[in-house]
Amino acid sequence: MTKRAAHEILNLFLEFLPLYHQKFSVLYHGVEDRRSPCSKNQNRAIMVLQRRGRSTPSGLGRCLDMRKGSLTTLVDSLLKMGLVRREADPGDRRKILLSLTSAGKRYVVRQYESLAQKLMELFAGVPRPELEAFAGGLKTMVRLMKDL
Repeated sequence: MTKRAAHEILNLFLEFLPLYHQKFSVLYHGVEDRRSPCSKNQNRAIMVLQRRGRSTPSGLGRCLDMRKGSLTTLVDSLLKMGLVRREADPGDRRKILLSLTSAGKRYVVRQYESLAQKLMELFAGVPRPELEAFAGGLKTMVRLMKDL
């Protein structure tokens, strides 16, 4: 990679991240409901666990960019709500794994549908070819980031 390419990618990330938080991340605020009033970070954690299946607390913290103290409070609240369970890793009993409970899985289904509806509203005026290009770009970005 050239220095110019690195600067271009850095500038695109620096432009993308605030836009992500302004346009998409705020949707997590709107998915709260009376049946389980989770905060934005609790919703994000639940979605990460749904995608990963199981995760160590430190792995979850890296996905959410949260420090240990804040993450511990977040995980404890999800445990108390019955949405997440903590279990020993069968391969290494010193490790703890977090996963969704059946109530957590049901909660994810409701939240996922709510997020999908909000995305449909957000992108309602975007022409189909642009949406397809956007989805293709996201797929490429995710694939490249996974390969790093």
